[in-house]
Amino acid sequence: MHLQSRVRSLASGVRKAAFDRGLLPSQPGPNGQVALTEWMSASPGATAADVIELPAPQSESPVEARTLGPTHPLFERFRGPLSARPSVVAVIPGAQLVSEFGIVLLPDNRVLADTAWDETQLAASEILSASILPRPRRVRGRHASIVSQWCSAYFHWVLDALPRIAVLERAGMGELPLIVPQALSPFQRETLGLLGIGPERLTPHSSCLKPDVLVWPAPAGHTGNPPAWAVQWLRERFATGIQPDGRRLYISRVGASRRRVTNEAALVDALDSYGFEAVQPEELALGDQVRLFAEAAIVVAPHGGANTNVAFAERVALIEIFEPGYVNACFCVLAGASGHDYWYVMGESQGESDIRVPLDLVIATVERALEQRRA
Repeated sequence: MHLQSRVRSLASGVRKAAFDRGLLPSQPGPNGQVALTEWMSASPGATAADVIELPAPQSESPVEARTLGPTHPLFERFRGPLSARPSVVAVIPGAQLVSEFGIVLLPDNRVLADTAWDETQLAASEILSASILPRPRRVRGRHASIVSQWCSAYFHWVLDALPRIAVLERAGMGELPLIVPQALSPFQRETLGLLGIGPERLTPHSSCLKPDVLVWPAPAGHTGNPPAWAVQWLRERFATGIQPDGRRLYISRVGASRRRVTNEAALVDALDSYGFEAVQPEELALGDQVRLFAEAAIVVAPHGGANTNVAFAERVALIEIFEPGYVNACFCVLAGASGHDYWYVMGESQGESDIRVPLDLVIATVERALEQRRA
């Protein structure tokens, strides 16, 4: 867990203990949950709530996950078309945004279940079991939330939070003030700045916020799985005017706490003869990261958050290296939404979570990926 997340978790625990002991102003906890469609169909017209639904784009086919080595069963799931979801924006006077998960509490004091990723994460929020909640901070006007679980991590901020701005734009609400996490990271402020969104449009959220009208844009896709149109929006907003120039990148995790490549020096030497440059994206400003990936033709990388940046590329071959104890297909799905080629290589576990890379297999995969691109 990142230091910032640990600090937030500690602060949340302190606040909860204070509420439980009656030391801070509070309000009653939720009295159940309800789905948006059910609530809207039963809600009296006096609520003035509205739901804007825009049609979903056509379903998309995922990219084929290729490997020259041992296959992993996880990638067998990504077969056939992916169902697209409509863009939905709920406009709810009198609703509150509660918890760091960005969950909506309706005017009748029920939790809007749609605002958690799924039932499992709704349970993980512990919001339904809360007997009391903080007294809400009131703000005037309409405010749209882009807060959701994990959105303080780079991957989830770029692929979950920012596309919700695109959803607002599709609904004609692209200029609304945005509710964001209270403690924004530098990269979060930088992304918003590159989108032309300054501090004057930001409404910080900590535990419980009640605008006159809460606007909740549904995420463009399930967490970490943006549709192609949302990835295209990211590319257009961040990488317009940057032309691919064939750069070949190796993404190092030498500064990370896990999934480091233990034989990285040998890997970098082997890739050097193919024109690869080794980079540590976390040492670069966001705009430089965007340019780096937008100019790339092929990327070799251990699984990690920096691979999110392939969203800014027009077309690359991503070769992802896995530690067998943690295999996650999110970047395979992102590659499909981005129109990229995707390859993976299974490494050998070293220590608790590091990786020893099979050099011959990585180089053979690089050669095959380059051959495919030339075809």
